[in-house]
Formats: sequence, C-alpha cells, structure tokens
Amino acid sequence: MPHRRPRRVREEGLTLVEMMIVVALLALVAVGVSYGIGALHRTKLRSAAMDVVGAARFAYHRAVSRSATVRLAFDLDAHTIAVEEANGHVTLDVSEDAESDDEEDRSAADPWARAQARLDGSMSAQLGRSAFGPIEGSDGSPMKKYLPHRLPVVEGNELAAAEGDPRAAAAALDAPEVRIYRIVTPHEPEPRETGRGYVYFFPGGRTEHAYIYLTDDGGTNVYTVEIHPLTGRAMVHRGELEPEEMSDEGEVRDPG
Repeated sequence: MPHRRPRRVREEGLTLVEMMIVVALLALVAVGVSYGIGALHRTKLRSAAMDVVGAARFAYHRAVSRSATVRLAFDLDAHTIAVEEANGHVTLDVSEDAESDDEEDRSAADPWARAQARLDGSMSAQLGRSAFGPIEGSDGSPMKKYLPHRLPVVEGNELAAAEGDPRAAAAALDAPEVRIYRIVTPHEPEPRETGRGYVYFFPGGRTEHAYIYLTDDGGTNVYTVEIHPLTGRAMVHRGELEPEEMSDEGEVRDPG
C-alpha cells in the first residue's frame, strides 16, 4: 500500500496580501463615510440657504403688498432667523458727508431751507422710533413660522418647541448644525459677526444689498446668500462670495 503523506494543516492567520486588502477596504469605507457626512452637511447647509431665500422672498412681497417696512432679523450668537414688521412709519435722513458745502451755505440761516436741502440731497432711510414686531396673523397673534428659529427648518422641531413639545424643545437646544457667522449690509460700516443683524425691505420694493454667510458646525463648507437691492431677489452661492463695494444711499440706517 502506498504511503500517504499527511496533509499540512493551514495555519490560522492572514497573509500580507490579505492584510493589504483589508486595510484597503477599511480605507474605502472610511472615505465613503466621510464623503457621506460631508454631503449631508452640504445638503443641510444648502437647505438653510434656501430657507433664507424663502424668508427674503416673503419679506419683499410683504413689504410691497402691505406698504410696510419688513426686516429679516438674524441672531449671530443663537444662529436664528426671524421676520419682523414695522408698526409705524419710516423717516428719512441724510449723512452729513452727502451734503455739499453750497447746500449748507444756503440752508444754514433758514431751517426750512435746510430741511428742503436734506430732502433734495442724497438720502438714506432711517428707522423712526416705531418698534418692529413679529409678523401677525389675521387674529392678531404672532405667526410661529416667522418667529426666531434655527436653520435649516427640519421636522418642525422649532415650531413644536414653541408649542410646548419637550422633546422638540430639547432637540432645538442642541448645538446648531448650521451657523450664521457673518452678515454684510450697507447700513453697517463693518461686517457683523456677533449680536443681531438686520436686512431691511421697503414698501416701494427697494431692498438692502446684503450678504448672509452660512457655514456648518465645523466651518468646512460655506454658502453665501446674496440679496439684490432693486428686486429683492436672493441668490445662493457656494463658497464665500466677496461683497461688492456698497453704498448706503437709499438704504436703511439702523438706530441700534
């Protein structure tokens, strides 16, 4: 009987080639997860930008249809947006720099002539002492959808929190996924990065030329919402759009 050689039992373990395959697969999975998370952040960021576009469209049409001054109110610390409406009139003012020396000479002795010179000069709108308040419904109560809320508006958490849902309130208090980190408007000399900033819409259909910058929690992705002054149309730009040179003529000057 022929003698059979005993089979060698394969030792447990991975060869170098198998290890390289495993490492490559893990790297692909990690890249896929990272890409998926980045895509999710960009999706939420764009959704937030479109929420700002929708709010600007509403504010523009509200101002024109109701002959009222409407503004978008941004809280750059809480990262919220709201729509507010003026309950009074808007007064006009002019910067001293915009008046010529001749106008000053003609109107210096006569206060009425000085007032007329101001109206004839290059003017900028200035809010009077009338307060802005929330957008009200037909019953006179504030409309919750225009009260301060974080971006993007998803799953109605902010609205449910305002109605007393404790779980939604807890979700709304979590760290914001989208941050409003800068606003550029003509009525402020420097870009605003803290506190409250405003973009105004006037009854005649004129709007401030404004830039609202949104970023994700990590600051990796940036979207810019640009609001055009003549049409009130808002456009979304991917990345940080550099503002054009602005003039405050015909724009609002916020008293604070």
